[in-house]
Amino acid sequence: MLAHYEHLANSDQEDAVLKLHNLKKDEPQESILFSKICTSCKSRNTSDQSYCMKCGNVLSKQLAKIREARKESRNSDVKKLEQKVSRKINNIESLLAEQQKLIRELVDERK
Repeated sequence: MLAHYEHLANSDQEDAVLKLHNLKKDEPQESILFSKICTSCKSRNTSDQSYCMKCGNVLSKQLAKIREARKESRNSDVKKLEQKVSRKINNIESLLAEQQKLIRELVDERK
């Protein structure tokens, strides 16, 4: 039983009857009537929370997927930057080696 009053709209009742007779398919939608339970610490959180109030774990599956996609994107961006910087460093090292060679040649000519 609910700890406080919850009003169900007529559409909720209609949806329940239609689903009962297989006239409406279940939509993967999280209900706002139930609290979310954290998978790591098992504490209850309000339905509007995205993160666990106790441990900070992600409660929403969609949010977890979005965060994972962002993390992968950042990792690939970092790898691209590392490759770019590595190429530039190699280019600078080769230019420096050329410069040192030219300086040695000039010093040897003056002797």
